[in-house]
Order: sequence, then C-alpha cells, then structure tokens
Amino acid sequence: MITKNFYFQRIKLFPILLLICSGYITEIQCQHYFKIYHGKGGLTKVLDKDGKEIGSNNIKMMPGDVVKIEILNYNPLFYNYVLKYKNFKIESESGEIDKFISLLNPFYSGIIYNSREGFAGEIDSTTNPNLDKYKKALDILLKELEKANNILINSEEPEDFQSALIYSSNNNGGLRQAIENIKNMEKKPFHFNNVNLIQDLNKLSDAIGGDEVQKSAYHLLNQSLVGKINQVKNNLNIREKKTVWIKEFIVIDSVTKINLLISKIDKHNNDLTRDGGTSDFELEICKITPLYKRSTLELVPIGNLIFSSNVNEFYLDNGIIQKRQDPTTTFKSGIQINMNFHSFGEYKEYSLGAGLGYKFDMNGQILENFYLSSLLSYKKYIRIGFGVGFAQFPTNELKGGLKNRGSLPSNIDNLNGLIQYKEQLSGFLTLSFSGLNLSK
Repeated sequence: MITKNFYFQRIKLFPILLLICSGYITEIQCQHYFKIYHGKGGLTKVLDKDGKEIGSNNIKMMPGDVVKIEILNYNPLFYNYVLKYKNFKIESESGEIDKFISLLNPFYSGIIYNSREGFAGEIDSTTNPNLDKYKKALDILLKELEKANNILINSEEPEDFQSALIYSSNNNGGLRQAIENIKNMEKKPFHFNNVNLIQDLNKLSDAIGGDEVQKSAYHLLNQSLVGKINQVKNNLNIREKKTVWIKEFIVIDSVTKINLLISKIDKHNNDLTRDGGTSDFELEICKITPLYKRSTLELVPIGNLIFSSNVNEFYLDNGIIQKRQDPTTTFKSGIQINMNFHSFGEYKEYSLGAGLGYKFDMNGQILENFYLSSLLSYKKYIRIGFGVGFAQFPTNELKGGLKNRGSLPSNIDNLNGLIQYKEQLSGFLTLSFSGLNLSK
C-alpha cells in the first residue's frame, strides 16, 4: 500500500511545507520616477528619472507599485503646487514672502529721522556720536534687509534646466541661489548675518543715553528689526532642505491620471514669470493603466481528467474473475499549489504557472493523485493546464493472491473488496475557476 511507502509519506508533507514557506514569498514592488522642471513661457516639462523628456506619459504598472514625483526647482514663496490624483489632492507647503521694508520704514522713520516728534530729538547727534553710529547701523541693516528681500523676489526667476537637474544653484535665479546668496551676506557687527546682532545693537543704543523709556524704545526697535531678519533666516533654513518637492503615489486598480496644478499665491502679483504666474497652469504628468495583478503563489482547487493506458480492470463473468487492460479516462477533483512565473499579454492578463497537484482519499491516508502540471491562466476567471504524474489504479493481482479466471470466494460479496491499488504513470488535464492567494 502507498501508505507504507516511505517516499510517498514524505510527499504528503510537501503541500504543508509549501504553505508554510509561502508566507515568505513577497511580490517585488516597482517604482516609476517622474521629475518636473518648473520653467516659464510653457517650458515646464515632465522628465524621466534620468532627466530626459519622456516620449509618452502613458504607463502601465501593477497595482501597489509606486509612482514617485519630484519637482526639481519648486518655489513655494510664490507658487502653490497641487498634485491631483484620482479623487485626491496633495498641496505643497507654500508661504508668500513678507514685504519687510514696507513694514519697517514707517516705524524706523518716526523714531530716528523725525527728530521733532521722536524721542531721539532730545539728543544732539553732534555731541553724541553714538547716536550717529546707531543710525548708520540701522541704515546698513535696512539696506541689507532690502537686499535679502530683493534676492527672494529674484528667486522667482527659474534657474536654468541643467542647474535644476543637478540640484545646483546659479546666478540667474531660483530658490537655491537665493538661499546661498543670503547665507553669504556680511557677518561683521551690525550686518545681516552677525550672530550677536541683537546684543550689539542693544549695547550701541544704550550708549546713546536717555532715560529707561527711551532705552526700552530703542530695544523694541532693535528687536523688531532683528526679528524680521531672523524671520528671513528661519524661513530659509526650513526651505534649504526643501528645494525639491517629492511625493509618492500607490497605483490602484483603475486607470488614473496624475496632474500638476501650478498657481500663484499672491493673485495680485503681476510680475511673476513662471508658468502659473499669469493664469493657472495644469500639466498632465502621467496616465497610469493598471496591469492585472495576480498572486505569485496560489492554492487552486481543480478538476482533473486523468488519462492512463493499460489500466487493469477486474470483473465477474458467470462467477469467474476476469481481467482486461484498457486505456481509461477518469475525472477526479484535487488541489494544486501553483507558482505563476510568467505573465504576458498587453495588460499581463495571461499567466504561465507550474506546480504540484495532489489528492488524498477521504481519510487523508492514501495519496490518490500526485503530479506536476503547467497551468495557463486568464486573469482570475479560468485556469487550464496539462500535467504528468501518478494516479491510483488496480494492480495485476487481487488480495490474498487471487488471480483472474478464478472463482470468487464464497465469503466475498463484492469484487471491489479484493482489489488493491498501485501508482501508475498518467496524464492530467486540469481545469479551475478560482484560487486562493498565498503570497503576501
């Protein structure tokens, strides 16, 4: 009997081991990379991962794959960027630049230059040179703040394409260059990048003299001016690590378009030159058509037509046991563990697989069928294949050594009780309409 066969006893464990190992089988996640250059005059364009313009933005990907989108030279000081993806929108973190000079000039002029109304008018600058030094220090800082403001405004001009592609700054514009130019401004005392600026200004204003109210007023002016300078620095420190904008999308199981919408933050700013400056600019990045996604490893309930030649058949003829050999076709259900190793077709809707099929008897003791089979699948709807293996058929002899052309023993009512089985080489035609995904 096959139940005592050492080889087949271990084959019985194979499906269980394969099920356990299937937990470690994962599907490789693919990624498609798009780069966007934000230019002007219609020069905004979509590039591939190597920075080359794409020939077609129609791509085919598996559900669960990743689409990565990077805006090479985005400028959140002037523009909103919105990625539209199916029913979702993802917006960039934008922040319009402040008009620093227009905010500070009235306060500064009222205190320092309008001597009749301001508290500084009580102090004669001819006899107090510290007042003149203080006014010059403020003049320097206001001019450098205006310079920083102009640098930020100039950052709206896009860097050239090659500089953006290699993440490099140049002298023509762009946020990277603006950050570099502001970082390179003077660090000497009473200048924009002086690390002890507030302390130096307070010492200088205290040297002017006056009562505590006047000193507090000077300190407030110093604090306001340095606060604006620090605001520029802090904003640029945040932007320095975000001179590109990267977002990822997971491909879903329906056709999807990803569009980029660029629009200006300040609707009244008519000096902007990049695409999206005069009117909203929309760019189709890609159209994704999902490929058919199937499990790599699956457990498939199947029906088998089993073809075998020279099959022994015992029968009774007038109480005499007879035997004949004929080719036989039988139908039996079973299970196949199938590994899909090749998908093809325009949308990968077809697949070739191979695996092991088997069937135990009702008691789980006898392996009735065991075979290796290929399997052709169309999506999840139908699987058909052909295999070769072993099936159980009667041996040449009956139990108890009985042979054909002998009489049926008087204590035996059914000839089937005397038949014993052996594995016999057979062909299998398999058919299935469902399967259980065993892959993570």
